[in-house]
Amino acid sequence: MQADELARRIGAALHGPAELELTGCSPLDDAASGRVSFLANGRYRPQLAGTRASAVILSPADRPHLPAGVAALVARDPYRAFQRAMTLLEPPPSTAAPPPAGPDPRAAVDPTAELGEASVVHPFCTVGPRARVGARTVLHPGVRLAEDAVVGDDCVLYPGVCVYAGCTVGHRVVLHANVSVGQDGLGYATDAAGHHKIPQRGVAEIQDDVEIGANSSIDRATLGRTVVGRGSKL
Repeated sequence: MQADELARRIGAALHGPAELELTGCSPLDDAASGRVSFLANGRYRPQLAGTRASAVILSPADRPHLPAGVAALVARDPYRAFQRAMTLLEPPPSTAAPPPAGPDPRAAVDPTAELGEASVVHPFCTVGPRARVGARTVLHPGVRLAEDAVVGDDCVLYPGVCVYAGCTVGHRVVLHANVSVGQDGLGYATDAAGHHKIPQRGVAEIQDDVEIGANSSIDRATLGRTVVGRGSKL
């Protein structure tokens, strides 16, 4: 992408040649010609002097520290501008064509389950009785949705995710590999005879726009709901 177009699309002011071709993003200390880097933390300012990047996204205050010959993309919030640049210049690792919508023949989808428009259910998924999957949601191999589980629209559930019975996942949620939603919490009453499990009769609810990292566990409530609020990042 040419520098002037990138500047326009990330909301930055360009100080350098408009036709400069930028091919991707790199850190300041490991950039080569054609790459764009960024400075959002003053502790890395000394790396500006030796960077080989063709352009750097930085704040107005840091622009004077940029060496000659390096284009400046000046933004009020350099980190947010860099996020936009990454989205534009660094495509996802896989460029393979997406699988066709619907369930793979090797997935186990209960006849009472509901699959939304253009949803994708990969091999070896289990979608239980009365479970619901929203539109354009992708279930990667090995995902299990128990009975009455609900997953909203535009979600991505990576391999090994389990959503227990009656639990809900909102819209635009990303659950990374092996996330568990709704398993029993560690509730015990203890007396001289030992530990006595307290029944876990509540549910877990993941609200919209949440992302949860791999191998995380969200316990169901003893009573009521365990809630991960909208926009949370774990």
